[in-house]
Amino acid sequence: MRLSIKQVEALSKVFIDFGKIIFAALVVGNFLPKNLIIINYTLICIGLLISAISITFGMFLLKGVNDK
Repeated sequence: MRLSIKQVEALSKVFIDFGKIIFAALVVGNFLPKNLIIINYTLICIGLLISAISITFGMFLLKGVNDK
């Protein structure tokens, strides 16, 4: 399945935004009172990892588009 350049750009922006949303949710979750929300460090690490992978994948897709 071949994607057009516009589709790849849109997809990469979705991945980048998804990563930013996860990152923002983790940051906000950290500042809530501890008795309201219980986020253990594994969840934070997994969230950051998914966020980083998502943003990196989006950047990689954009870079591939810009090279052509």
